Amino acid sequence: MNSNLNGERFELQSCLDADFKKEQVTSSQPNDTTVSIKFERKNSQQALYKLTIDLDAYPRYSLLVLDGDTIHMKRVEP
Repeated sequence: MNSNLNGERFELQSCLDADFKKEQVTSSQPNDTTVSIKFERKNSQQALYKLTIDLDAYPRYSLLVLDGDTIHMKRVEP
C-alpha cells in the first residue's frame, strides 16, 4: 500500500479471465470504513493481471475486502 494526501494505492496481482473486461468488477461500500471489490470470473482460462486500486476517501477506509478476503488497513509511519 502506498499512502499519500489523496488516499491509498494498492498494487497486487490476481488471476482473472484471460479476456477480462472492466464490466466484470463491482465495488461497494457497505459502511463508512469498508470498501468491497469483487471480480466476476466466467471461464476457466485465466491470466495473471497486475491490478492497481486507488482509494480516495476521508475518513480513511480501515477494511478492504477483495473477493471475500479481508485486508485490515493500518497506516504505518516511516
